[in-house]
Amino acid sequence: MTTTHTVDRAQLAVAVHEAAHAVAGFVHGREIERVRLIDGDPEHAGACEFGHHPGGVPPDAVYAGTVAELRFSLGRRPSAHDVSARLAVHRDDRAMVASAGPYDLDHARGLVDRTWPAITELVALLYGYGEAGEGDVLRALRVPSGARADAYLADLRAGRRTLA
Repeated sequence: MTTTHTVDRAQLAVAVHEAAHAVAGFVHGREIERVRLIDGDPEHAGACEFGHHPGGVPPDAVYAGTVAELRFSLGRRPSAHDVSARLAVHRDDRAMVASAGPYDLDHARGLVDRTWPAITELVALLYGYGEAGEGDVLRALRVPSGARADAYLADLRAGRRTLA
């Protein structure tokens, strides 16, 4: 007997979006309180909750959600036009982008490309369980323990490391 499962692509896209916020934020040194999917809220289908940081949420982490969501839905690296059009829908992200000031979108696209395996691993957790935490992000990124962790994350930020 074969069991079939229906995949909700819209919910999967939300999981991709939120996972990318979490991965990019963590790479930039932000604490992740939790990442979750939200059922029944027409305004917010998901959320990535960062711990307080005086620098706020870095632009890479803001843009990464939309960039990853579009990469998933379009099947290719999104253009600046794709991202701009999608931000018209994501009001919260659009507001954070506006407050971040001028920004080079290629930074976020590069970070999403380099960390795509970690994003997709986190998506599986989010889609399956509805929630993930900082430990899940840490494991998905395969961050080494101890003193090497900072250098590892710096290499991801700078483009000197890509996850396989």
